[in-house]
Amino acid sequence: MTPTTTPTTTTTTSRPTNTSALAPTETVLRLPAERFYWAVIEVPGRTNAARIEVESLRSLIADELPVPAGEVHPCAVNIEHGRILVCAAAREDLIELKSQEPHAVALVPSSVPPGIAEELASRINLLTGEFEPRVLQSERRTRWLVGSLAAAAVLAFMSFGLARRANVWREGAKQADKATAAVLDRVEPRADDGSGVSLDGRILILHHDLETQRGLHPPLPTPDAAITLAGLLHRLPRQDEVRTDFIGITPTSASVTLTTTGDPAPLVSELAPPSGWRLHDPRISSVGGSTRIALELSRTTEREGTSP
Repeated sequence: MTPTTTPTTTTTTSRPTNTSALAPTETVLRLPAERFYWAVIEVPGRTNAARIEVESLRSLIADELPVPAGEVHPCAVNIEHGRILVCAAAREDLIELKSQEPHAVALVPSSVPPGIAEELASRINLLTGEFEPRVLQSERRTRWLVGSLAAAAVLAFMSFGLARRANVWREGAKQADKATAAVLDRVEPRADDGSGVSLDGRILILHHDLETQRGLHPPLPTPDAAITLAGLLHRLPRQDEVRTDFIGITPTSASVTLTTTGDPAPLVSELAPPSGWRLHDPRISSVGGSTRIALELSRTTEREGTSP
């Protein structure tokens, strides 16, 4: 830590390199390194020195200061991984400088202590926090206000668009209700249009009637495919020249593929479907020196019985 004595060096002002960002009356104050307190502090890796609060910086350098920590205003920059450079100035000096230089926008050291890279001086600015110039505070408030207004405008446009879309959805729902009511009128005309029964109520009543009718005529139970398969296998021919290539069966349909080297006509004439099934016209095709017969069966409306 480099202690400071009562400042005797004359304050100098100069323009920053980027003068286009400043108004003609805005200045950057530069003071020699002897006017500041300096310290290199070890911190956890990836710490952003610019985000460390002033009170935290004061506690970090309190043991190194020859004066109470509350009498200085510090700022910090990163040197390397795990190390920061802290520069502090007496609060009384900053108050006096602000009164003497009301248009100052930054206070930077013109030099740094030995052993510290000179380029770090340009990254240090003591006019932050409570000493931030009014012009910068005004600019920040202006940016915040412009951003807030822009966000409000975007939200207003989004709300307007969502409101229009909601109107379209409501209109579509009304049209759907009208179409549903028209269908209900054709299915079950209302005896009195002024009965007061809503559209949803009419749908519930119709649904209840349909469920009641369904309960009066329950569907037939799904038949057991094993019974049908046993009956089908019992009826397949057992001649040596006939080979069964495929059998597929579901509760409502069955498929059988046979291959024979003989005349397929007697074989087809002998085939008979199981009880409750209907045999469709077979499809016969020649494959090499054999004849392939594809049979399709479908369940009839009668309930399946036990195969003989």
